[in-house]
Amino acid sequence: MKKVILYFLALNICSKGLTQNPLPCSSGTCSSTSALETCPSNGTNLVSSFKNAQLYISGNGCLDGTCAGSVWRFADITNSIGTEINATITIDEVINAQLEKIDDDGAKDQSGISVQSFFSPILRSDIQLNGNDRKGYIQFTLRFFKAGIGDGYSLLTNLSYLSVLNYDIDGSNAGNINTGTTGSWYRENVYLKELSAGNPSINLDQSTELNLVNYTDASDKWLGSMSSLCDRSGISKCSQLAMASRFANPQYSVSFRLGYDYNAGGNIGTPLSQYGIKLSCFNYLTQIQLPVNLYEFTAKRVGNNAQLQWTTTYEQLNQGFRVQRKTGNTDFGDVGFLQSLAPGGNSQINLNYSYTDPNTNKGITQYRILQTDLQDKVRVSEIRSVLGLGQKNTVVIFPNPGNEGKVNIVFDDARAGRDISINDFMGRIVKQWKQFTGNTITAENLLPGIYTVRIQDKETGEIKTQKFIISQSKL
Repeated sequence: MKKVILYFLALNICSKGLTQNPLPCSSGTCSSTSALETCPSNGTNLVSSFKNAQLYISGNGCLDGTCAGSVWRFADITNSIGTEINATITIDEVINAQLEKIDDDGAKDQSGISVQSFFSPILRSDIQLNGNDRKGYIQFTLRFFKAGIGDGYSLLTNLSYLSVLNYDIDGSNAGNINTGTTGSWYRENVYLKELSAGNPSINLDQSTELNLVNYTDASDKWLGSMSSLCDRSGISKCSQLAMASRFANPQYSVSFRLGYDYNAGGNIGTPLSQYGIKLSCFNYLTQIQLPVNLYEFTAKRVGNNAQLQWTTTYEQLNQGFRVQRKTGNTDFGDVGFLQSLAPGGNSQINLNYSYTDPNTNKGITQYRILQTDLQDKVRVSEIRSVLGLGQKNTVVIFPNPGNEGKVNIVFDDARAGRDISINDFMGRIVKQWKQFTGNTITAENLLPGIYTVRIQDKETGEIKTQKFIISQSKL
């Protein structure tokens, strides 16, 4: 970790992340080898090499590529003939921080030996730190591509047995001013996005000075560690400051947050934090044709129109989107087409789409999106619904009575935090959804009978109930 001493007043506090009291440390102790660097028996000796970063996209009008939305390219990160892989790093979020450098090819370890091959970003707090607690981070997403296909950054590839090694997670005592009940510090932290329970696994050395920490932000869980108060020189490879994150399944991308936690202390200015990351143990698996990642698809009525909106976080070889509509007992039919906003159909940043469909239908209208790639493969989105013109109910169930053991439950908006259950005439729960965030549910495989749907808004606590009938089960 590096520090630059300047003096000013911190103005804001970012509350993401959970702070624990730091573990003891000994700046004179350094174990340079660690079991964390040992690959599993089915792993390989491949190690990444991040050098010569090239800016590909500047995000949010930030010409130097340090802002959210920026994309950087790294050629041949495998450093191994025959398994050539390129990578991109996208800056997803910048919170209470500023990126000084995306990768420092001049970085050295505690012994003055070059660690040019590490991914070594440098960040700092966005304002001077003095007297007020503050937290910040920069979120990155690393993606892997098969070299030699197209421009080398078009076809994603999976890496199996991937281990992400983070070094030099250190801190300082921030002047050792005992403010509040927990003292003062400036601590670095590293978190990786959890993909499934226990994946990745987070491993620390037996001699660690790091706290294991995890927290939930929106619907995502982040796993990682926070430093002690010892400041080490260079990008320290001491095992006391190292963390290994191992993935159980093949990965084509990894999302991680590099940040700081400042508990108010002395006048420490705007400290520079430098991180050292390498990938190891991975094995080249297969290139994959990734479907376009479409999310936040919503549909709502605005007067005589239905307003559809959706976002993609990633597009590969995408032609565009067919918008389809269904009313009553008709089949879905095309009502419009939106061409991909991504140059060449490839994108690694969020792209927002909107489509307005003139709609004066008095009943429920259902919509879906069909994404078509440049090889004419089609992928279908989830269904969204809008209420009929003039309908006042906030919940509509159709058809009612339902046939073939199926009904649709439609809300007037998509809102986070609805708990929904369907009870039979005896009050027994036969279907249940927790924290439902969409606006359309299709309940299937129901037997003939009378049912009650119970909806609780988790934000307001309001509970609504509505009855429906199934007249015929699916044959």
